[in-house]
Amino acid sequence: MEILQGPVPKAIVWITIAIILGVIGFYFAQRFRDEPDLENSTSDHLSNFREMKQRGVLDDKEFRNIKTMLSEKLADQVKDSDNEIAD
Repeated sequence: MEILQGPVPKAIVWITIAIILGVIGFYFAQRFRDEPDLENSTSDHLSNFREMKQRGVLDDKEFRNIKTMLSEKLADQVKDSDNEIAD
């Protein structure tokens, strides 16, 4: 391992380590930064609540309240995305 004792090989090793860590950091930043598809997640939630209503976990009033809230949330998201596209 005498080859790695010089300043140039040490610099190459440290630069390689920095690049690898940078790539890993970039991967995780992109993975967590990406927003989920809000429309699909809202419709998934609605489907789950509909199933809960069918099983008797939620009554009609609770389901209507949840459905109204999710519909408003979805409408706001669509409105916001339309505004971003227009800008």
